[in-house]
Amino acid sequence: MNQDSINKYSGIFFSSTDLDPNIGRYQGLKSSGKFRIIDNKELLNNIINLHESIILRIQELNDKYYRHNDKLESVIFQNTRLSPNRQIENASMVTSRSDFKILLSVNGGIIVNNIIQAHEDGINKCNEILKQLDEELK
Repeated sequence: MNQDSINKYSGIFFSSTDLDPNIGRYQGLKSSGKFRIIDNKELLNNIINLHESIILRIQELNDKYYRHNDKLESVIFQNTRLSPNRQIENASMVTSRSDFKILLSVNGGIIVNNIIQAHEDGINKCNEILKQLDEELK
């Protein structure tokens, strides 16, 4: 990597992934014990699976990503030297460190092998539920 790699790729190094689901109505229905108002058992199971499994999985993976990303940021912050004009002087040294490469690889693995698929599963389940709801309302 050249000297400006950390600056150039800072959007990757310091990125985040969030899911902030609005689950208030689901939690209210759950706590009231009134799931029985949903007659379609497949629809009910899909709604429960979305909230109790898929959304929780996404949030757990996001948390795992944040923990690893914090470690990566720490390596960058602890090892980067800035010139008087605030340019990174030692980007090649920082990006060639074993701990940097390992953390970057782990983050990439979490995203590619887990987070993307979990989000796709969530989107697919939401689309399936919407389709079922459309059928119920016809």
